[in-house]
Amino acid sequence: MSADRLPIVERPWRIVLGIGILAVAVLSVTRYYQHLSIYKRAQQRDVDVEVGDTLCSPKAASWSSGAERAVVLFTSGTCAVCEAGRPFEDILVSAARERGIPVWFVVSTDRRQDGLAQDLVRRHLAVLRAAPSSLGISRVPTVFVVDNRDRVLSRWVGSVPTKRRDRLRDEMIAGTLPLDYERISAQDFSRSPDAASQQVLALGGSVNAHRGYHVMTLRDLYVRAQYEFDPARPVFVDCASAPSAYSCQSAAFELAVSGFKVVAVGLPRRHSGCVADH
Repeated sequence: MSADRLPIVERPWRIVLGIGILAVAVLSVTRYYQHLSIYKRAQQRDVDVEVGDTLCSPKAASWSSGAERAVVLFTSGTCAVCEAGRPFEDILVSAARERGIPVWFVVSTDRRQDGLAQDLVRRHLAVLRAAPSSLGISRVPTVFVVDNRDRVLSRWVGSVPTKRRDRLRDEMIAGTLPLDYERISAQDFSRSPDAASQQVLALGGSVNAHRGYHVMTLRDLYVRAQYEFDPARPVFVDCASAPSAYSCQSAAFELAVSGFKVVAVGLPRRHSGCVADH
């Protein structure tokens, strides 16, 4: 084959290479915009209902139906932690009934939860079928005690240690359960004379690394927190560094569950009101 015919033989490979480069470029741009869309949705995601917020009732009346307060339990029949928490649910329900406090179980409308809902009804317990997320709940089990205006007095998320069941029952019913975490405005924190010496968690990449913050993602937090934070001192979570208010709240909650005293800096209150978030 002569040298002047080589370009003709090589041309198909050049075409394939060009198509490959174009495909990679298109895929990269597509994934960038997908990531941008997910990030924007995360920024718009509201925080979960917590103490002091209103737990919206989809019923015509309040959760308490005229009583001084009510107990509202969000649970699931396909959740291992929920199953482990049944003994605590039982003693909490018994204590509420003894005091004439209404009790509601909120169970998802998912067909897989039909068995649990039917079992609760057979036990003569009030059941409301609704998506927990529509009421501002992203984790189950979650237990609330609300007043007669549906304001949250106490909240507990997750499993309950056996040794804490009786004390937790009494604190929840009385509305004296300590908060998962405290709050402080970003302005008040920055004005604090010892702000620079505090241990602070940043969730926004390396943006605050130069300020001496502990920079982690939520995934890192589960492993690194126990090694990098002193449990004898409070951990301040910088919500301004987080991709969303919800992720900041999640970090504060996870640290609190791990035994740290936590202060959420600049965490906004829930703003959805009592309109279901579908």
